Amino acid sequence: MSMIESVDIDDNGVLSLCEFIRLMSRQHQPSQTPRTQFEAVFRAFDTDGDGHLSREEFKQSLFSLGQKCSEIEFEAMIADLDKNNDGRINKREFLSVFKVTSASEKKCTSCRS
Repeated sequence: MSMIESVDIDDNGVLSLCEFIRLMSRQHQPSQTPRTQFEAVFRAFDTDGDGHLSREEFKQSLFSLGQKCSEIEFEAMIADLDKNNDGRINKREFLSVFKVTSASEKKCTSCRS
């Protein structure tokens, strides 16, 4: 089973934003708290270090991880994350998408499982 298959909850062969972040969070040390893991993912995406993810930073991060999505899917991800509609994703917006249920399980608020 590939890493992607292991987080593809709905088994549709496409990673949702929730599934993608689960995959990313597994790349960090398990001794970190879930919040710390998500903050590390955010920092890795924030290549210019300004505390926001531009559309280009987010798209490049997805691309570099092999995440292929249509422009429509990308726009849906941005719309889901960019709650204040300023065209950027700040750390608070990024973290607010997730509901951490335990130190070992991360659950996206938009996921059904």
